[in-house]
Amino acid sequence: MAVNGVLFATASRVTGTYTSDEIFNPVARGVRLNLVISPTGPATGAWALTVEVPDPVTDTWKPLLGTSVTGATGNGTGALTGAFLTIYPGLTGIADAAGAINQHLGPRWRAKVVTTLDTLSFSVGADYLI
Repeated sequence: MAVNGVLFATASRVTGTYTSDEIFNPVARGVRLNLVISPTGPATGAWALTVEVPDPVTDTWKPLLGTSVTGATGNGTGALTGAFLTIYPGLTGIADAAGAINQHLGPRWRAKVVTTLDTLSFSVGADYLI
């Protein structure tokens, strides 16, 4: 059973692309995503969190402009790190501007995490912003 607001539960994953199920948004203007990562192996690498929306003409998934946060992890120390990604219309001049996107979320969306680490434990949670 899925927990409300959890897109990816904490789990150890290998190099790859992880895409959430399609999410239907009936009323919210935005969302805040919280990615928590913990490298568990000796490798170093990179990760990226992106929000995708469907193109209304082709119904193919495309990144919502500007909604990618990226980072690199160390050598498997297990130290928690991660990122916030906030999507909401009218966001300007806030402290975490690197993860603040001035966009409307739209009625359909999904999250995608890409990692190049051999072993990475991560989770992604989401809260709608009305």
